[in-house]
Amino acid sequence: MIRKAALALALMLPLPAQAAGPGFALTRIDTPSSVYLSAGEISAVTSQYIGRPITFDDLQQMMQRLQALYEAAGVPTAEAVLPAQDILGGVLRVDLVEAAIEQVEVKGNGSTRPEFFRRALSLREGEKPDFTRLERELRVLAQSHDLAPALDFAPGERMAGTRVTITGNEPKNLRFALAADNHGREETGQQRLHATAQWASLTGWRDRLGINLTRTSGAWSGAVSYDRPVGVSGGRLVVGLHASNSQVIGGSFSAARVVSDSQGFSLGYRFPLRMAHDRSIYASFGLTHDRTQSEIAGIQFVDTKLNEMTAEVSYRRSIPLTEFGGTARLRMGSAKSAGGALTDGGYGVLQVSGFANRRLSQGYALTASLDGQMASKLQLPVARQFGVGGTEILRGYPSDVRAAPEAVALRLQVVQLDPWRVMNDRLAIQPYVFADAAVLRTSASIGSRTTAADRLFSAGIGANFTFDGRYGLHALVGVPLRPTTGFTESGQAIALLGLSVNF
Repeated sequence: MIRKAALALALMLPLPAQAAGPGFALTRIDTPSSVYLSAGEISAVTSQYIGRPITFDDLQQMMQRLQALYEAAGVPTAEAVLPAQDILGGVLRVDLVEAAIEQVEVKGNGSTRPEFFRRALSLREGEKPDFTRLERELRVLAQSHDLAPALDFAPGERMAGTRVTITGNEPKNLRFALAADNHGREETGQQRLHATAQWASLTGWRDRLGINLTRTSGAWSGAVSYDRPVGVSGGRLVVGLHASNSQVIGGSFSAARVVSDSQGFSLGYRFPLRMAHDRSIYASFGLTHDRTQSEIAGIQFVDTKLNEMTAEVSYRRSIPLTEFGGTARLRMGSAKSAGGALTDGGYGVLQVSGFANRRLSQGYALTASLDGQMASKLQLPVARQFGVGGTEILRGYPSDVRAAPEAVALRLQVVQLDPWRVMNDRLAIQPYVFADAAVLRTSASIGSRTTAADRLFSAGIGANFTFDGRYGLHALVGVPLRPTTGFTESGQAIALLGLSVNF
């Protein structure tokens, strides 16, 4: 945020207070070159006061219009000044006083080093601020580094000088969250416990360490990630490790003693390609490695390794009443299984997602989300199948009720924007209704792309409850409208609940 403080930038001798007085004519209006305004913009104003009778009131109007150009350009450190002078030969001189930076001070920076702000923001002593660039840099700080600093400009000690104060406005550097829900799978346990923790700015350079743990009665998973600013403005290097273990304890295979273990790591880099006040484009690329081992009654039947390269581009834009965006991710990898399998060999997967949020009225909004996946072959490893069901895609069906190498899913939702508030505004309730649909290519003839499509639909209602801004409850009741392989309970409502608390 750039605060536009009024600056006493130069010796400004105002025109004497008087009536409009007799008219006079100007033959030329001289102005110095401007860092912020083009010659055409300045001339468009001053040319209207040349070659015709004008008064002192007209000159005051001209100065106001010149100052308005600075305001429209978002420049709080410049002023159009009419100095005391004798007008000779009809030539008027107008000064454009544009302040240079005398001093930069950082305060309220908490755990982030002052040097980080100085490097991230183009505020150099002796230079005039570039406000277009600063606006971009502030957006990069917000979207890439979880910071929203404020900039205050005040008069400097010298004429045409300004002092800049950067206020960090940092969020909490240590955050925890606990959650419990019934969104798990019947095979490994529907009741789940989650714990997440994030430490920000461990070394003072806005690096982050994140830990995620999930536990059910038959499975556990954990992930550790570390990312930090590297390279270009807004770029971040991300390193991740993950592991999981699951045992089938429910369903038709519970007696088979099926146990699976997986481990993996990832390395990626994400950076902004374009940043403007109403849009952003980010790109990322990375490498991943995963290994999955499974056994039945102590006998191994799966040992698969995946190695991948990924590339991704994401776009986001806001226009009046609407926000929309999308992501395209390309995965190029190879699979290798002990003993060989149909899924072995190279593969390519294109994953796309998009969203749009549109305000319908003063109190309601329509949100739409689209997710899809295309594959170079239909014999994909299980870890790269497109799954549906649960609370994210095709709500109302059990979690991971179906998976396919190629699919497309649409989610529509009408949500109340301003939540109902009760208990002296401590409890906020935000209801919504939804309808989801998905089409999956679920089977293939070996050696061809002849497929059978599975079309699934669901609808329902839900609500988010928030108490004191810290405790949350998410309740959803969805109705699956069509059966699918392994699931015949269409038309029967499924209730999903989730509790959370943030520290």
